[in-house]
Amino acid sequence: MDLKGFINKLNEENIRLSKSNNKILVNAPKGSVTDDILKKIKDNKQEIIDYLSNAKDVNNEYISIESVCEKEYYVLSSAQERIYILQQMNPDSTAYSILQCFGVGTYDKINMYRTLKSLIDRHESFRTSFEIVDDIPVQRIHSNVDIDVAKYDVSSTEELEDIYSSFIRSFDLTKAPLLRVGYVKNTSSNENYLMVDMHHIISDGVSMDLL
Repeated sequence: MDLKGFINKLNEENIRLSKSNNKILVNAPKGSVTDDILKKIKDNKQEIIDYLSNAKDVNNEYISIESVCEKEYYVLSSAQERIYILQQMNPDSTAYSILQCFGVGTYDKINMYRTLKSLIDRHESFRTSFEIVDDIPVQRIHSNVDIDVAKYDVSSTEELEDIYSSFIRSFDLTKAPLLRVGYVKNTSSNENYLMVDMHHIISDGVSMDLL
């Protein structure tokens, strides 16, 4: 088996392998890990563990992924293409929204904007939109993308739940960033929240944890 090719194919499907205490951990979208993939992982367990171990340099840091050449647009991975097609079949669907809510401190508009803008400037996925070129779906990375933070004031749990539900809306994949942020201030307590909604075509569970 071409181990490198196998792992690269898994990465294209957003299936990530890692090791912990001589065990292989699999992080993947629900339903994406087939019986055939599981069998290959089990049958080649030690080889995969050795490969993952050797993917570190002498400083015990993961080797950086080499950047591709700068282009006007790029082809989609098979996982992205599948999500793109399903979203276009039902443009109003929120099935691929990934929403998280964090407890935060006092609202600081300037620093919050600076933090979000620096993240967008650093990570291409936040500056990526999707469109059709010559009948083929592609992704385009923009050099500059801005972000707005919606601010809400609530005074009850019921209002908070209403804001939380209405915050999830469909994304227009042709417009970056495929990310929206909202800040909720509870005027009746000291509990404040930051809501972050991202489209699954640019994110997954691992990247949300990092964010």
